[in-house]
Parts: sequence; structure tokens; C-alpha cells
Amino acid sequence: MATRSSSNKKVTKRNTNVPPPSRNYSDNTQAVKRIPGVTYGDQDALVEQQKIASLPKVSSPKVQAPRGQMVQEDIFESSRFGNEPITSGLPIGPGQGPSASQQNAVNDLLYQMYAMTGDFALLQLVDFE
Repeated sequence: MATRSSSNKKVTKRNTNVPPPSRNYSDNTQAVKRIPGVTYGDQDALVEQQKIASLPKVSSPKVQAPRGQMVQEDIFESSRFGNEPITSGLPIGPGQGPSASQQNAVNDLLYQMYAMTGDFALLQLVDFE
């Protein structure tokens, strides 16, 4: 009686089934992320950079509640400034306008930002009166 050799056995999915490769459960890198609002060519470059130099996976920082007693306020309470117009503090409408110190602080901030950046649009916003 002739014996069958392994070369003439029929190959089926059942006898070629092999276990999958082991999974890497200790992967500590971030997944590659696509950044919205970036053009197509730049997006591809950013994805390639992320693949080459993967960043470590970092959990988001945990925010702790402040210690001590929390003050709860009633947001539906009537206004403490009932007789004051809604436009009070603004340069338009009835009510007290902005104080000079507030305007000076804004002008100082705008001028400092102009000095740092050199952007003439910021200099145009400064009120020199």
C-alpha cells in the first residue's frame, strides 16, 4: 500500500492556520494624529514626522478641587446693582464710562505688545489722547 507523503496533501485553510503574532501591549507612544486646518502637503509631512519621532504617551493632568469650603452663589438671585444701567463701564450708552486708569492700562498693554512684535496694527489701536 502506498503511503501519502506530505507533498501531496491538500492545503486547506484549516491545516495552514497559524496563530497571529503577539500584540505589543506595552506600547507607550501616542497615536499619530491628524491636525485640522492644515493643507494636504503639510499634513502628510506632519504625519511622517509623528511616525518617525513618536511622543511618549502622557496622561492628562488631574485637576484637584480646591481645599476648604466652597462658596455657593445663587445665580438666579436679583442683581446687586439694580439701579445701574447695563452699559455702565462701557464707552457707549448711559451709565458711568470706563475709568481713565482702565484706558491707560489698555493703551500700555497695546504699546508693549507693539514694542515686542513690531506690528503696526497694534500701534494704530493705541489711543494717544
